[in-house]
Amino acid sequence: MQAREGLRRIVEEQPGNAQACRLLAQAEEVLLDYRSARIALEKVLAFEGGTDRRDVKKLASLREHEAWWGGLGLTPAQLAELGCDLEMKLAGSPCDRTLRHTRTWLEHASLPIPDRVAQALEDCGGHCDCQVLHNIVR
Repeated sequence: MQAREGLRRIVEEQPGNAQACRLLAQAEEVLLDYRSARIALEKVLAFEGGTDRRDVKKLASLREHEAWWGGLGLTPAQLAELGCDLEMKLAGSPCDRTLRHTRTWLEHASLPIPDRVAQALEDCGGHCDCQVLHNIVR
């Protein structure tokens, strides 16, 4: 995170520095901030004329990941918290083939529209608590 902050400062101070933007995009991606990674890589493509196929492919991948996380309605940290909660609850009793524990967690997480997140989890293959844990969280 310190490296990301340092790279952000360099990009602000040297707006035309394509290498700093490329490194910032990589740092943002590692930290699962796909929106910021996409923006930084778009700057690289603008500086360099968009000729590097690897950068164009990476940009497509970043857009896909950004859309997936946006559609899910959870941050990576929230998804990890949900996973920890499900592991603990499912360790004590078997899955009852519902989203009972997931919905309880979503309601307590103070999400604006927990039903939308639950639907997004189902759309990603999480039709019950154990599937959310194994198909989405892990």
